[in-house]
Amino acid sequence: MKKISLLLIILLITGCTVRKSDNLSSNININIQSNLEADITVGEKISGTGYETVILGIFRLPSSKYSSYGITSDAIESSLFNFVENAKGKAIYNALNSSNADLIVHPQFIITEEKFFLYKSIKCEVNGWKGTVKTIKWSSLIR
Repeated sequence: MKKISLLLIILLITGCTVRKSDNLSSNININIQSNLEADITVGEKISGTGYETVILGIFRLPSSKYSSYGITSDAIESSLFNFVENAKGKAIYNALNSSNADLIVHPQFIITEEKFFLYKSIKCEVNGWKGTVKTIKWSSLIR
């Protein structure tokens, strides 16, 4: 009994400790500006379609997920439950992939939502012009 008590006391006294420290005492300010000048060729009209199906307002059916951050919205505005942005991302990916374009010039979106009792279906169509980057001239200014 003494051995078990002694073992329990030793186990209670010893333990694991995790410490985390941050050695930065002030902010680091870095300012880098770059000027890019791209030569873009505008081609024929392109389009793409993306779909999302949402069950009970929070569960999306398993499929590939493409985001449209920086194209139609900010990452801060988008969230895990912003299913319209997911459909936009799929439509953009479809248009770029099927036309072998680098970007979509003047994209226009048509969003259709069909709401049912337990689920809703979101369809997003994007139309625009095929943009192909020929060259990019780059110069940077570091201050």
